[in-house]
Amino acid sequence: MKKFFFPLAMLLALGVAMVPAGDRVHADDFIDLDLTNVAPATRGIFRRAEQFWESRIQGYSDSLPANIRSQLTGRLQITAETIAIDGVGGILGQAGPDTIAQSAVTIGNPADGRVHFTTVPLTGTMSFDIFDAGRADFESTVFHEMAHVLGFGTLWTLNGINDGANNQGLLQARPGGFQYVGRNALLGFRSESGHHRANYVPTENGGGAGTALGHWAGGTSPNWFFAPANGSRAELMTGFATGAPSFVSEATWGAMADVGWAVEGINPNDGSFTNSTFGTSPFPKSYRGAAFNQFSAVPEPSSIAFIGLGMLGLIARRKRA
Repeated sequence: MKKFFFPLAMLLALGVAMVPAGDRVHADDFIDLDLTNVAPATRGIFRRAEQFWESRIQGYSDSLPANIRSQLTGRLQITAETIAIDGVGGILGQAGPDTIAQSAVTIGNPADGRVHFTTVPLTGTMSFDIFDAGRADFESTVFHEMAHVLGFGTLWTLNGINDGANNQGLLQARPGGFQYVGRNALLGFRSESGHHRANYVPTENGGGAGTALGHWAGGTSPNWFFAPANGSRAELMTGFATGAPSFVSEATWGAMADVGWAVEGINPNDGSFTNSTFGTSPFPKSYRGAAFNQFSAVPEPSSIAFIGLGMLGLIARRKRA
């Protein structure tokens, strides 16, 4: 029997979680961020993360199937919390979608197991260990984790054709492992990296469950674009923190379009990028360059439990040198 990477049976129960009243952020954008259970001293970090992702994501794409659009509530509800998990170190946090809207269409002979999925998050949760809130890289971690709630890495196998074998949604089997082949992210990668004939975006295949197949690959050529080299910054959505300043690439913005978001500057109909922002940093200027290097250069164990991908039932690990 063919098996999908993620247990699809877990994703069939759709719904909208009720969000309690409290400290919410109601911007004129698409995220409804509940900070009721977040330590007051850290709420500004979560707001900055929300504002950054809303700076180009305009909401759910108009091209979503009608049966998905009928389930949308207008806003993505994200509940954030800082709680006691396991003390200093160890598990820093967990984040991901809680409920989804999904369309699944069988392609060809049902016995072949080829299904075209369209999946978007409706609600999500970000939980962080209060004992780790003082870490130097806590802010970049919050930015990174909010992207997973939006579907980056968490919904890749649930968008596109999944046959349980060589095609796993936005991931496709290639020599050396599965690679990301979503159209918009690939176009963004080509335009910024100089790899104009690339037919996939380098995807992390190491690091174990949760890190593998849910992040961009760092390391050396041909993955140099996402890793620090010659003084450049490291991409925010790689699976391994490097201590280098972060940037957000057009590949990442394109991946957001691939999982059902309307992204400013990306026309999913013709694949054009009208607002390329190579090297966009989500962090204040004082966090960039050497200053942000100092914030990130904190000795860590060789492995740290970084996120749980919500209802997908995975624990991700983001390793630090």
